Amino acid sequence: MPPATALLLLPPALLALAAGAGWCLRRVAPDAGRPVTAAAAWLAIAALLGTWFGGGRAAQDLSAPFPVAGIPLVLRVDALTVLLWLAVLTPAALLLTFQRRTASRAAVAALAAAAALATLAAGSVAMTAFGLATTAGLVLVLLRQEELAGTGAYWAALSAAWLLLAWTAVVLQVTSGTSAYGAIPVTALQVPPAVLLAAAAVLASGLLPWRTWVSEAWSRRCLEAGTFAVALLVPVG
Repeated sequence: MPPATALLLLPPALLALAAGAGWCLRRVAPDAGRPVTAAAAWLAIAALLGTWFGGGRAAQDLSAPFPVAGIPLVLRVDALTVLLWLAVLTPAALLLTFQRRTASRAAVAALAAAAALATLAAGSVAMTAFGLATTAGLVLVLLRQEELAGTGAYWAALSAAWLLLAWTAVVLQVTSGTSAYGAIPVTALQVPPAVLLAAAAVLASGLLPWRTWVSEAWSRRCLEAGTFAVALLVPVG
């Protein structure tokens, strides 16, 4: 893998490393996790901008030598991915910097942010489904660490969203032989997969004309985890 291409993996890698460091510090220095994860988020933004604009702004496809659950692991970093990463990293960095969190909660938040970045860079519908399930699960842990009640709508909406994405991946795999974004033939994008994708996006982002998980997140007694959930999952949706 060329060095310039490998550098594009720095943002999620920095957040994952910071999550590990914050988790290790939770017993010896409970207050050290938040500044570590916040610094990693700001460094991730700097690394993303420096690598993208310094590397010619060319789209990159990163393929792992091993599959995940039988599916090729492909990440695509292009202009849209960079824009969405910034849409996630900027509020995440601000929230990690100014919201009070224990080391364990900061670690889970940083790991959820890293999973969100990987989801946004997924090169196939199947990998997007796995990424959304991982991100949503980590955010659910964050929400329930803060408050056990008030996660029903979130759990139902996000579970349905990633299951719909997985269903879409199966439909595309059967009809066209692939769920990779760059290889799906136009003829495979018919009404059933399009409806499934649209439903998953609406559920994940909470863009419905009635009370959704986003409304539930904003009505919690403590807003730290809820605002972080909105910052991560609305752009992913």
